[in-house]
Amino acid sequence: MLKMERNSISWIGIADLFLFLFLFFLAAYIMAASENKTTTDCSGKLLLVENENKVLKKRITELEEALHRCQADLSRCREDLRRCREDLRQCRDDNIVLGKGRFISDSFGAVIGQALNALNELKQHMEERHFPVQIDRRPDSLFFDMQVFFQHEGLEVTKREEREAIVIIGKEFRRILDQRHTFKLRESEEHTFYLHEVMRIVIEGHTDETKKNEMANFYYSAGRAQTVLNILMQECGLKPPKYRISTASYAEFGRKPKSSPDDSADTIDQKMRRVTISIVPDYDRLPSK
Repeated sequence: MLKMERNSISWIGIADLFLFLFLFFLAAYIMAASENKTTTDCSGKLLLVENENKVLKKRITELEEALHRCQADLSRCREDLRRCREDLRQCRDDNIVLGKGRFISDSFGAVIGQALNALNELKQHMEERHFPVQIDRRPDSLFFDMQVFFQHEGLEVTKREEREAIVIIGKEFRRILDQRHTFKLRESEEHTFYLHEVMRIVIEGHTDETKKNEMANFYYSAGRAQTVLNILMQECGLKPPKYRISTASYAEFGRKPKSSPDDSADTIDQKMRRVTISIVPDYDRLPSK
C-alpha cells in the first residue's frame, strides 16, 4: 500500500513538471508572437512616419519655393511701384512743360506769322525781279528756298544776280530778327526778346543724287552752305554770336525741291543742287522758370 502511494506521488510530480514545461513554452511562444507582432506594428508605424516625414519635407520645400516666388514678386511689385512713381513725377513735370510749351508755341506761331507776311512781300519783290523763291511754313518755323543753284560739284555762287538775291534775302532776315516780340510763357508770365535771341538761322546745303563716293555729296553740300553763310556774314551783317546762325549738310537726303512733271532729269538734278534757309525757334534760350 505504501509502495503504491509512492508511485502515485512520483507520477503526479512528473505530470506537473510536463505541465509546467508546457505552460512555460506556451507562454514563451505567446510572448515571442506578441513581440513579433509588436515589432511588425512598430516597423509599419515607423515606415508610415517616414513616409509622412517625406511628405512634410516635400511640402516644406514647396512652401519655401512659394515663399521665394512671393518675395521675388514683392520685389518686382516694389520696383514697378517705384517706376510708376517716377513716371508720375515725370508726367507731372511734362504736364508743366507742355503747359508752358503751349504758350511758347503759340508765341512762336505768332512770330512766324509776322515773319511770313514780311517774307511774302520779299517773295513778291523777288518775283518782280524774275527771281522766284519758295516759302514753306511749319507751325513754328519757316523754310525758305532761295532758288540759288550750283554747278555739278560746284561750291561757289557764280551768277551775279544770284549773289545779289542772297544779299537781299539776308538783309530782310536781319530786319526780321532785329524786331522785338513778347512771348507768353505761362498764363500770367510774359518776356520780351529780340527775335535773334530766340530764333536760329540754319543754312542747309543740298546736292543731286550723283556722287563719287559715300562722303562726296556731304562735302559738296557743306561747302555750298558755307559759301552762302560767308555771304550772309560779310555782306548782310548776320554774324554770330549776336545772330544764331549755323550750317547743315544734307547731301542728297534733304528736302526735295518742287518740280513739275515736265522737268527733265537734268533739270531736277539742277534744282537739287541748291542752298535753303530755315528759321527755327530756339526753345532753350527761353527762361525755364
